[in-house]
Amino acid sequence: IARNGSAFCAYFMDHAPVDWHDVLAHHDFDYDRRYRLALIEQGIYHFPMPCKQGSVSAAHSEADIEHTLNITREVVEAL
Repeated sequence: IARNGSAFCAYFMDHAPVDWHDVLAHHDFDYDRRYRLALIEQGIYHFPMPCKQGSVSAAHSEADIEHTLNITREVVEAL
């Protein structure tokens, strides 16, 4: 997970990305697509485009964040 302030993005690669060329060469785009679609199926919306950032805002309660983390954990374990 890379983040800047409240924005974040999950990268599916064996190291932290250093630049866009690194992401293009090493990110698992197929897994990313399946990950995002599985989250959407569970009611957690992330843009269904690889490498698209998500964000947390004051509109999200701690319960929202906890629910999102729980569903994310389940999706990753299932994939």
